[in-house]
Amino acid sequence: MITNKFSELAERAGERYGLVLETWRSIFNRAVANARFGSPAVKNQALIEAYNVAHKHVDDETERMRADLEQIALEARSAALAVFSADDTSELTDELTQHLNDCVEHLRSEYAIQIERDIASLRKNLTITALQISVSARAQGVSRRNATLQYQVGNSREMRFYFHDRANRKWPSRKYIRTIWRHELLDLYNDVVLATAAEYGAAELEVSHAHAKAGVHGKRLSLSYNSELPNYSEVKAEIFHPNSESILVPIVRP
Repeated sequence: MITNKFSELAERAGERYGLVLETWRSIFNRAVANARFGSPAVKNQALIEAYNVAHKHVDDETERMRADLEQIALEARSAALAVFSADDTSELTDELTQHLNDCVEHLRSEYAIQIERDIASLRKNLTITALQISVSARAQGVSRRNATLQYQVGNSREMRFYFHDRANRKWPSRKYIRTIWRHELLDLYNDVVLATAAEYGAAELEVSHAHAKAGVHGKRLSLSYNSELPNYSEVKAEIFHPNSESILVPIVRP
């Protein structure tokens, strides 16, 4: 089912972001190992390196976002047209092409925001670690270099990167990137199906779940708000959450 494709593409995005996080950890460790660690120059250099990595990564990922989203949009268009036995090509309409562009920009923005959060975390870790080493050196009456070596030997904790949601729950950044990527793919798929259904005169859609015994499988939805059936937007948050195994399918009028 297409939802497996959502998960596959999103997992790859998470893996790629995981490599960026590993690079930032290496930058942090190199900064701590620098004999001048604690100076503004060392911290600033580490942040410059982190941003250089980030800018290159965002540029590369923007291309992948477009490729992944376009692939899913075309599959959604083709699946919807097949329901209507339409001879039309699976190419996107101008309206859907613009919507695709907007989705790419939205995902890119969400991505960039998380990168800023993670670099802010890197900055804070550099600042706190420098302070801890300074305090340790003064408390023991040893040089900062000796205190740094003690820190490197005694601190085995790996630097972690997280996203904090509104309930203050922590999501590992890699998992969060995977989540927003998958949700954008799912949303775009359904948006294309919805628009294509309206284009061919459908009044209703139904929910298709990967598991036919799921409670939402077969649930009917209306394309309009003037109906006894719920509208897609009314059930979207509940049914089509980021890890949802459900998609929209048009219903052909008898």
